[in-house]
Amino acid sequence: MLASKISGLSFVLDTRTASSPSYVAAAVRHAALAAERAGLLVLPDDASWATTAGALRSLRDSSWRDGASLLVVFDQFENAFSDAALTAEFRDAALWSRENPEHVTLAFAWKTDYVDWIESHPYRLRDQIREASKVVNLAPFGSREVETVLRRLEAAVGAGLSRELRQRLREYSQGLPWLLKKLSGHLITEMASGKSQEQLIGEALNVQNLFDSDLAALSPQERDALNFVARYAPVRAAEVTERFTAGLVQSLLNQRLIVQVGEKLDTYWDIFRDYLNSGRVPIEDSYILRLSPNSVARLVSELLAHSGSAATSEIAEAWETTENVVWNLARELRQLGLGSSAGGFTSLAPEIVGSSDPEHEIRSRVANALRRHRAYSEFADLSERGQGRVQVSAFAARLREAFPAVQGTPNTWTAYARTFIAWFEYAGLVVTDRSGFVIAPEGSPGKGTLTARPASIVRSGAFPSRAPGPALELLRRSDGYLVVAPPEKRQYFRELVALAAVTDVSDYPTTGTIAAGLVVDGEIVEEVLLELLRAVPGGAEAVRGVEANSSVRSVEIGRIFEAAYATTWTDSTRDLVGKSFLAWARAAGLSTRRRSRRKMAIGTTG
Repeated sequence: MLASKISGLSFVLDTRTASSPSYVAAAVRHAALAAERAGLLVLPDDASWATTAGALRSLRDSSWRDGASLLVVFDQFENAFSDAALTAEFRDAALWSRENPEHVTLAFAWKTDYVDWIESHPYRLRDQIREASKVVNLAPFGSREVETVLRRLEAAVGAGLSRELRQRLREYSQGLPWLLKKLSGHLITEMASGKSQEQLIGEALNVQNLFDSDLAALSPQERDALNFVARYAPVRAAEVTERFTAGLVQSLLNQRLIVQVGEKLDTYWDIFRDYLNSGRVPIEDSYILRLSPNSVARLVSELLAHSGSAATSEIAEAWETTENVVWNLARELRQLGLGSSAGGFTSLAPEIVGSSDPEHEIRSRVANALRRHRAYSEFADLSERGQGRVQVSAFAARLREAFPAVQGTPNTWTAYARTFIAWFEYAGLVVTDRSGFVIAPEGSPGKGTLTARPASIVRSGAFPSRAPGPALELLRRSDGYLVVAPPEKRQYFRELVALAAVTDVSDYPTTGTIAAGLVVDGEIVEEVLLELLRAVPGGAEAVRGVEANSSVRSVEIGRIFEAAYATTWTDSTRDLVGKSFLAWARAAGLSTRRRSRRKMAIGTTG
């Protein structure tokens, strides 16, 4: 791209295809002919390509257009060092390029991982090439470079990549160009085999297939050497070469299966090392949490009020916001294993919806998810080094180092650090300690709630506004006379009050007396519950509607309550109220037939 912008032409050639010294002359010929076709030069009539010297002389004697430039990069150049004669030809080309810099630039890209272990290594020729060149050490990719690769990946697969998949690639690659390239190639193969982006996200990119592909090409001796490195990593290089030949170790380095770490060797990815040692892929998650528990609580509470699932568009409409806002909240649910998004619907995990204590189920899931996250590992490591206490600023700096491919200002990383800590606190993994935070004692209860935010779709005091399960569980756990709800169950207590199943005690906002005869020996008396349902505004008509037609649509039941409360609702609200009432009706012994969400949506009219 740069060469073309300054009236030139560029090539990147893979030196792994070089099998003899004649490769250099052939490469120069290929570049020269392309430059002539592009109008950058006119080759002399006596151009010769039989030798490297002749090819370079032909370039020198060409008639060049003013300002024209030709850049030829020999990539994977460390592979040339296995052939001294080939390296000598490249050395001659490098010296020529230094003496003829006006139009032609030759570049050599190689990794330096212990290539000098090989006794036959052409040290002198290598050093002459380096001395004739300007040496540039490449840093890991930043966010812009990663974005460029991701755009090319989108072009290769013929589809845009979802934000979540792009983020996974950024985080897994750690800003290393070769690892991003490796993961991109793997993604192309997986998508070509029929895998969807959602499947790849759910399977952590299915890197086990990538690892199996890496191992399939190895000889038994290479596999033994790789297993040894994995078992004792990071292991001293000298210890490895005492057991295995330098050429064997160099082969693993050239394949990027092992890498240099100071004077030691390690596998190219800690996940790969764990796979070699255990046969499993224990992926340490590396997504970035951007929204606090308090923000996500709004969506969790709303979904619980919808019996666990709702159309993203309808939630956005009811909140008077954009679908993107809802999607951002739903992303955190997906990343933490709390829910999913598909077909325009956002849903909580069935285990959460069906739990008698959704808050406990959510907190347990969040704790398990965060224990597998790299951010928690970094926090724990800082805690060990800092005598237990971790400052937000130090944690922010550590996160920035751990995720080099994620773009952000210092203030952004501080915000990310605070968000992660808020989730750690919610999960009971860390607690506040004076001016910092420390690892929480085992069994810590956690801080805050995700389920106690009032649903925005149904006005306060209206019945019904949510499914009955948790509210009825409060009654079953009572003594039959008095119910005492914990603060995080406040919304379910208020539902019982709206039904007149409980009369609250004014001095205690989550304590109330139970309607006579409703609970006997820990069980709900269906007949009493049914009478309570009939007594709420619109309840009698709704009960008659269910008794007359067990397949009545939830939207039609919702319309009954809409009229009873003299208000105006969207179809989303009517559907929510109708589904909630049908669930209460079933708890009261009435028979209803559930409709699938898709059929119900198709049948719904304004």
